[in-house]
Amino acid sequence: MEAEEKNIDLLAFHKIGKNGTPYDTIDVTIANYITQDQLQCFVMDGQPYLYRRGYYIRDEDGKILKAHIKSLIVQELATSTRINRIYALIIMDYRLSKKSSDINRYPTTWINFQNGMYDLLNDQMYKHDPGYFSINQIPHTYDPTADFNGSIAQQFFEGLIPDQADREMFFAYAGYCMTMDTHFQKFLVMTGAPGSGKSTAINMLIDPEYLRYCITGTRRAVYSNGIIGEAFKCLC
Repeated sequence: MEAEEKNIDLLAFHKIGKNGTPYDTIDVTIANYITQDQLQCFVMDGQPYLYRRGYYIRDEDGKILKAHIKSLIVQELATSTRINRIYALIIMDYRLSKKSSDINRYPTTWINFQNGMYDLLNDQMYKHDPGYFSINQIPHTYDPTADFNGSIAQQFFEGLIPDQADREMFFAYAGYCMTMDTHFQKFLVMTGAPGSGKSTAINMLIDPEYLRYCITGTRRAVYSNGIIGEAFKCLC
């Protein structure tokens, strides 16, 4: 566990009896160590969010956080009661509390990729920063040199959307969905024969990992005029 890897003295987190053996945990010491020294995290709506590789992931059911708590308790005392007791202390800590207005604190025209924060307007890539409190990330790296031509993705979209102008509109909408901007107030309607790939394309908008495509971008994005242009293309 992490405590062992860092050679942490676990006894520092326990109450020690007269015979020198631990008999209980010091809950607040463990809670403070995890939230102040071990992890970058916050709590929103009763759910912990932990910083990992450029964004804060929602820790469903607190499983990751509880694993960290368990790693700081000696084996013979690592009971669910103690772990949940310390977990509750962390969740109720007002210093960790965030509101929806406190998260995603970066420009609406930036997109969080695995290799950085991409600025659509200025074609710049910035380093991740925990201070952005980003809770969303496109599960791919941004590669401006990737070639869309001849890819399986190109064949798929040409079959799904034969008209080039319509394809560019779809790509523009896909790029728009990756941003936090909503001022256009637009929605997309796709029509076509059953089994033609509409659901696959829509699922790609909902979850960019659906087709396991690398997301790449072009440098043309006229945002101020309400046009994203060929904002993003998909490369197999």
